[in-house]
Amino acid sequence: MLWHTALIHVANAILGDTKDPAWRFYLFFCVKTYGELRRSFRFAETIGRSILSMTLQQGDLTAEEARRLMVQFEENRLTSPAEDIRATFMADLNLAMTDPEEASVESLSDRFDDIALFREFTNAGDSSEDEPVESDDNTWDTL
Repeated sequence: MLWHTALIHVANAILGDTKDPAWRFYLFFCVKTYGELRRSFRFAETIGRSILSMTLQQGDLTAEEARRLMVQFEENRLTSPAEDIRATFMADLNLAMTDPEEASVESLSDRFDDIALFREFTNAGDSSEDEPVESDDNTWDTL
């Protein structure tokens, strides 16, 4: 389980420094890695979704871009959306200090659609300093 702790820390470090030009590559790498790990660890599917929720919540991705990435992430999902994957450990390490319940993987994963909808209606998703990733229908191929 050391890989899990390390990858959560990498994802949080990336989201803490989005001024770095390579941050998107490392974010996609983390999400893609969790997508690959879900074959062996079912909860990894929920973590990938929660990382995208964190990124969207911080305004580092547009809602459109986040939804496109989520569709790609969920293409080969192992479970149906109705299945409940329990993951009560922390994903957002900064938020965990003030609101541990909202910082959990489970909570962030469940809130992805709400966060995306909020960003779309408030146009807050357009606040990213970086240009959105060009859509070639498979962002994962850039890794």
